[in-house]
Amino acid sequence: MEDDDQDLENIVVHEVFPFDVDTHWLSAQVGFFRNDTYFAGAGLRYGLTVGHMLFLDSSSSQDSISLEGGFFLYKVLDLTGNNDAYTVVPLIGTIRYNVLFSEAFGIFVYSGISRSTVLASSQPTDEGLERLTLTIPAAGAGMLFQIGPKWYARVDLGLEMFGVGLIVRF
Repeated sequence: MEDDDQDLENIVVHEVFPFDVDTHWLSAQVGFFRNDTYFAGAGLRYGLTVGHMLFLDSSSSQDSISLEGGFFLYKVLDLTGNNDAYTVVPLIGTIRYNVLFSEAFGIFVYSGISRSTVLASSQPTDEGLERLTLTIPAAGAGMLFQIGPKWYARVDLGLEMFGVGLIVRF
């Protein structure tokens, strides 16, 4: 009976408070988007966290999985030297694995697909349309920095783009 009492005294509750309590991510980003070459553009992404603390669940690191979709916009002028102009919309869909080391800092890797489509054009050429309509892998890594309650800065370095942005979590 005395051994049972000693065992009970050594029991400690290990409680881990989650860093990532929100399910939704809304990002506004600017960056350089890969197509024929790199073009400057901007856009929005929406993310939905579908799993929390899958492999990492300590007070020093926690993980999550998110599905993310985005649309961006950029303008290309005189691509073929024929005074042509194009408005291009890249659509990007990814699955993202996040590792948060605190509420204020995390890293992520992602994989998916990017599809660029010409939305509008002026004096288009077949060559220009072909060069700007492209499907490529979307894969890369990035970092998240908390800048305020529910607000984060984001850096993405990927095959399809590299850019920076702001995230609001809800």
